[in-house]
Amino acid sequence: MSPLVVLSAVHDGIRMLAPRWDYFWWIRPKRVAYPGRMPNRSGLIHVNPCRYYLVGGPDYDMSIDGSNGLVAAIGENGVKVMCGTDMGPVRVLLRALTGVAKTEPDWDTVAEVDIVASENWIRVMSSELEMRPDLGNLACSGPGRYRVRVHARGRDDASRRGFVEEPVEEHLLEAWPVDSATPAALMTDLDDVGVRFAAS
Repeated sequence: MSPLVVLSAVHDGIRMLAPRWDYFWWIRPKRVAYPGRMPNRSGLIHVNPCRYYLVGGPDYDMSIDGSNGLVAAIGENGVKVMCGTDMGPVRVLLRALTGVAKTEPDWDTVAEVDIVASENWIRVMSSELEMRPDLGNLACSGPGRYRVRVHARGRDDASRRGFVEEPVEEHLLEAWPVDSATPAALMTDLDDVGVRFAAS
């Protein structure tokens, strides 16, 4: 038998005896299911009239008037979101992030506002005070202060229609933890609905 054949056989034997680490699944590093953010949630929220809320605790006052045309802080634990839909469903998508949101194109109006989560959650609440935990939780880092970025499109179209049975308007809500308070701010120009809300 040639030396090359012997060496090949020895090599194959050593390789067969070597530990196969992929078999030891319990010591493999665990994958993070959602690196950088929590699972996205989407659904419909019923508005009547022209608003819904984000709530992170008991300190909010829905009677507070005014907004920057899209959002308004209504106490430490509350945010009011203004809609073009007078009565009917609005489609919302929630993203809970661990860092600052990236710029999202193709939205009519975008604004930011702070909210404080007194507990482990920030949830959507309808105009009729129905809490919607099925739409997800924006407080991915537990209690504390968060910055919320609200994107809206279709508000002008929804406003012209008045009552709608199917959603015409869409919102994207993103939130991430922050250390210090910052006033609410517009990130884009206002649509026609926002101009009317800001002037009222």
